[in-house]
Amino acid sequence: MSDQQTLIKNLSQTWPIPSKTSPIIIIGTGGIVKDAHLPAYKKAGFDVVWAGNFVDQGWFKTQEEVNAKRWIFDSDLALKSFVYVANKAPKADAILINGMCNFRTGKNSLPQRPIHLVQELENIGPY
Repeated sequence: MSDQQTLIKNLSQTWPIPSKTSPIIIIGTGGIVKDAHLPAYKKAGFDVVWAGNFVDQGWFKTQEEVNAKRWIFDSDLALKSFVYVANKAPKADAILINGMCNFRTGKNSLPQRPIHLVQELENIGPY
């Protein structure tokens, strides 16, 4: 058996619940998150402090407006959204950006995933 096969065979599918949990914040909640993830977090004893999307934050009036953007947004929305959510739960240890959003932050305003903004977003506090 190769090292990779051994690793996969021994990969744990369950983990003990931490003795101390941190509040959870989720940016980018659609039906799957609201219908499946949030109930699972609650059942596991995790505290979801805030979960929502750009409509919930007030940046767009309807989900149709968001969809019309084809998930590519102006560069400043990433920072505005992050600060909005960070203010909802200032003691959260982490903020999860979930979904397919892209921001025009690349060279010549090319869209990029939020992973390209991690350093910038982590350095903006306090909010």
